[in-house]
This record gives sequence, C-alpha cells and structure tokens, in this order.
Amino acid sequence: MENALKYSDDDVKITVVLSEHDNHLSIAIQDTGWGIPQKAQKKLGKQFYRVQIEGKKVHPDHGLGLCSVKQLVKEMDGSVTFRSTEGFGSIFIITLP
Repeated sequence: MENALKYSDDDVKITVVLSEHDNHLSIAIQDTGWGIPQKAQKKLGKQFYRVQIEGKKVHPDHGLGLCSVKQLVKEMDGSVTFRSTEGFGSIFIITLP
C-alpha cells in the first residue's frame, strides 16, 4: 500500500479486498494511481529496481519493498501477481495457502 501512495496523485483511491477460496487466502490491493509502464513491469520486484515515470516526482526509497514482500510470500509458499495499466492504476494480489 505504501507504493500505491508513493506512485499516485493526492486523490488516489486504494481498495483492499480479503477473500478465501479453496483454502487459500487472497489479499488484493488495487489503486487508481499512475500505473506501471509496460517496459518496467518485467523488472518490477527486482532488488533495488525503482520505476521511473516521466513527468512524475518519485519519493526517494531503496527499491526493496516489493522485493521483500515477494520473498516473504514465497517463503510461505504463496504468490504475488499484478496487473497494471499506465495512467489507470494497478492491482497486486497476494495469495497464501
């Protein structure tokens, strides 16, 4: 959720949905932020990688947040997936057994 706030304008809307299906818990975090450029999506979640969006000021950080989440979720035999459209926002889904 921190990235949803960092990579968005002040009027961003963030929705969090928790659900259970077939003994798996899903946490979906959706935002109406800037979205992630297509060329950056393959690198997303790599250690120290930070998305650069032309014309947008990005808050300083180290590029470790999403990478850490992915590693922790993997340790719990879960997964992290996402969909994003530049200019419209993103949805990240964490699924845990």
